[in-house]
Parts: sequence; C-alpha cells; structure tokens
Amino acid sequence: MMMKKLTLKIISMNKEDRKSDYVCVNCGVPFLREEQKDKTRICTFFIDKCGLCGKEEPVTHVRNYNYLNKKDEKVDKAN
Repeated sequence: MMMKKLTLKIISMNKEDRKSDYVCVNCGVPFLREEQKDKTRICTFFIDKCGLCGKEEPVTHVRNYNYLNKKDEKVDKAN
C-alpha cells in the first residue's frame, strides 16, 4: 500500500528566523483565523521587543496567534 509523504505548506516565520517567541498585536493578528478575529480574546502582554518586527511594544506568546501558522496550512500524514 502506497502512502502519501508528509506535505507541509508553511506560511509562517520559522523559529530560527524569529528573534523571540513573543510578538506584537500588529504582527500576530494576520495569523488568526477569521472566527478567532471575531471573538473576544484574553492574553497577557508585557513590554518587550517583537520577535518579527523588532519594535519595543506590548507583546504576547506566539501560541496566542496560532504559533504564527496561516489557516491554509495543510498536513497529510503518512505512517
């Protein structure tokens, strides 16, 4: 039986390319899905440099922005 190879389309900043795991709102919002943008969200912010743009402003962990992965990321798993 032939299985598909693992295919991963990444439209995000790789961890190696980021300066930190914390991002500002302006850099993080594009990574939210549409239904997430409409909901009220609670996140903890602190002043530091954004891992993407490098500006010093309120930042939060990338987990609050889907780990900087776009919504159209697709993964086909193989055994």
